[in-house]
Amino acid sequence: MNSNKKKNKKITQDKITQDFSNTQEMRILNNNYILGPSLLKNSTGDIYAAWDVAKDANMSPDEASYHLPSPFFIKFLPENYSRSDESMRIFKEEIQQQAKCCDWCKVVAFDHDGDDDYIVLKLPRGEFLGKKIETSIIYGDLPKVLDLISNIHTALNTLEKCGIKHGRLEPASIFITENKEVEIVDSIYVSAKQRQLKQGVDYTSTVPNREAIYASPDVCFGRKISEQDDVFSLACISYHLLSGAHPFAGANSVSALLNKTRPEPIDTLTAEQWHHLEQGMSLNKETRLQTINEFIDGFDRDAKPVEKKIIPTEIMIAKKNAEDLIKKQTQTTATSKIRMSNEVKPSPEKTAKPVVEPIQVPSTFLGTQELDFSMWTWVSLSLLLGMVIGVIVMSISISLFNIDFFSLIDILKGFF
Repeated sequence: MNSNKKKNKKITQDKITQDFSNTQEMRILNNNYILGPSLLKNSTGDIYAAWDVAKDANMSPDEASYHLPSPFFIKFLPENYSRSDESMRIFKEEIQQQAKCCDWCKVVAFDHDGDDDYIVLKLPRGEFLGKKIETSIIYGDLPKVLDLISNIHTALNTLEKCGIKHGRLEPASIFITENKEVEIVDSIYVSAKQRQLKQGVDYTSTVPNREAIYASPDVCFGRKISEQDDVFSLACISYHLLSGAHPFAGANSVSALLNKTRPEPIDTLTAEQWHHLEQGMSLNKETRLQTINEFIDGFDRDAKPVEKKIIPTEIMIAKKNAEDLIKKQTQTTATSKIRMSNEVKPSPEKTAKPVVEPIQVPSTFLGTQELDFSMWTWVSLSLLLGMVIGVIVMSISISLFNIDFFSLIDILKGFF
C-alpha cells in the first residue's frame, strides 16, 4: 500500500516537473510546491505565490496564474542572510515564538531547496502594500494615509506584546487583509536578525542593515530599537504614499546622512503639515518625534494647502506693462518735485532768524543765569522788573527816611 502511494506521488511529481520545466515564471520547489512568479521584492526576502503539488497536480501553467487566489506564499531569506548553524537555530526559535502569539499568519514550513532557505506562509485573502505602490495605486490624501498608519500602529502593538520591537518597517512588510486589517509579514526575519546582531553571530558589516531603506540610521547600524525608529519608518512610508516617491531617492538613511540628501516638500501638504512630517523623518534622533501617537495626532487633517492661482500669459504681460508705467510716472513726479523745490528754495539771508541777545538777570532775585527770550517776552519781563524795583525802592525809602505810607503818596503826587 505504501509503495503504491510513493509510486503515485513520484508519477505526480514527474508530471508537474515536466509541465512547468519550460516556463520561466513557474517552477517546482523542493518537489512540494508549484512556485508562481515573484509577487514582491523585499529586503527581508522576496515573496512568491505558491500551490501545493499534491492538491494541484492537474493545474496547468496558465491556470496557476498569480492573479488567482494563492493558498500559500513562499518567502525566501535574502542572499546576505547568514546561513550558519547558530543563525538557523535563532531563526527557528523565532518562528516558534511568534507562532504562539500571532495567529493571523500560519507558518506551514521552514525548509530549503539547494542554497535557498524559505518560509511557507498561509495568509488570509488580501494584498501587500508594496504591491500597491509598485502598481502606482497609492494613497494620495493625508486622512487615508494616517488611517493606514494607525492600523499599522495597532499591528506593531500586537508584536510588542510578543516582545518584538520591529524598527524597520517598509511597504513590503505590510499585508492588508480583505477586512482592512493590517498585519506585518517580515517580523520573524527582523527579530531573528536583531538577535544575531545582539549576540554577535556572524557580525561582519559596519552597516549590517544597509538594505533597510526605510529605517533610521540607528537601525541601519544595528543599534538598540526604540519607538522613535518606528516613527522614522512610518514617516518615510507616509512620504512615499503621499508623494509616490521614496524620501531619499531609494537610498538608506546612512547614505542620506553622509550625502546630505533631504526629501523634497510635498505640494499637497500645508507648511505646518510638511514641517511635522519632516520631524518624523529627521535623521537626528534628538530632533525626531518621540512616539507614533505624537506623529499621527500632530497632523491637522482638515487643513488644506493654499491653491496656486494660474494667471494667463496675457494678464501677466498686461500687469507687467501697467507696473512699468506706474513706476515711470512715479519717477517723473518725484523729479518734478525736486526741481520745483530747488527753484523756490529761499536764500539763507531771508530765512535767518533774528539773533536775540541773552538777558542777564540780577543774581539778587533769580541767580546769575542767561535766558534767551524772544522780543515780546523781553518787553513784558522789563515792565515786570521795573515794577518790582519800584516796590523795593519805596520800601527802602519808608524804612530809611522814616516816612509813612501816606507821606510817601503826597511826595509822589508832587512829581506828577
